[in-house]
Amino acid sequence: MIFYFSGTGNSRYIAKHLATLTNDTLISITDKDLSATQDARIGLIFPVHAWSAPRLMEDFLVHQLPHLIQHPAPYIYMVCTCGDDIGKTHKIVAQLLKESGYTLAAAFSLIMPDSYIGLPGFDVNSDEVELRKVQASLKLLPSIAEDILNNAIVERVKPGPFPWSKSYILRPLFYRYFAGVRLFHTTDKCTGCGRCKKICPLGNISIENKRPTWGTQCANCLACYHICPHRAIEYGKYSKGKGQYKLLIEK
Repeated sequence: MIFYFSGTGNSRYIAKHLATLTNDTLISITDKDLSATQDARIGLIFPVHAWSAPRLMEDFLVHQLPHLIQHPAPYIYMVCTCGDDIGKTHKIVAQLLKESGYTLAAAFSLIMPDSYIGLPGFDVNSDEVELRKVQASLKLLPSIAEDILNNAIVERVKPGPFPWSKSYILRPLFYRYFAGVRLFHTTDKCTGCGRCKKICPLGNISIENKRPTWGTQCANCLACYHICPHRAIEYGKYSKGKGQYKLLIEK
């Protein structure tokens, strides 16, 4: 069984390919009806948000996964997608699992196209770089699948420079000052088409008076920003003049 979360499509794309290679069932953690599993192999696939798993995935690991696992000693692995490095993501996930009595046996990271535009200096990649990143990651999947099928105990991740500081100092500051729905707004280009509402993985967007309204359950995935066909959604002043990620968002 593979449990995954994806906002702009990178992790969903990887999860689908890996599920085929390992012959596993694929389940989104945003599904309303999650069933218990007797599987001896549990996969966790998600994007890196601020050098850790998305808060939604962390909450799933603590409050839902322990009730879904029926096998007494499952082999648990994680695959995270990121634009560059992951900090201490794998250590944070391992600790959350340990607190529920489980062990993270294997951790992998894959570099995929950048989609975060919510801070100065962050933007999407060129089309050429996007394709190059996806193709490089796809080439790594067979060896990752082989490790998984052999129940390998392995870490093949890219922590990057200053990983502890990124995950344990910068991450809390990010969520305190730069996350949440308060920075989302629309411009006069908005037509109320509703594509942002449709793409939101948490159903957090409603259309009122032909404009999107954001609720409180935001995953900070920015899928709504990227999917807008009129480039009418902005994220504070930080998204101004930046690109949109389209390659895998609806695949």
